[in-house]
Parts: sequence; C-alpha cells; structure tokens
Amino acid sequence: MIGHNIDTQRNDASERYRMLATYGLLAQHDDGYYSLSEQGEAYLNEELDATDLTE
Repeated sequence: MIGHNIDTQRNDASERYRMLATYGLLAQHDDGYYSLSEQGEAYLNEELDATDLTE
C-alpha cells in the first residue's frame, strides 16, 4: 500500500525503510511494520543533524 501511494515498488520502499532503520530514524516492529523513532522525529523537527547519524 505505501509503495503504491509513493509511486514506487514494494521492494524499493522496503529497502528504503531498512536503510532509515539502520540509521535509527525508523523503528521496525515484530509484525514487519515501521514507525518513526524518537531520533527520526528529532531529525524531522530539525533537532538532529544528519552528520550525527551512524549505522
């Protein structure tokens, strides 16, 4: 559904989510879904610099 809504294939969206999770911006849940992490929220609120992110 999300891949359809953002005009990309599901595998492409999943790959992007995994990368964002690697940097702590998304949290992956046991059911396979992702949510915005506190760090991701801080980044969106411009309270976190991308250069501070580590894998």
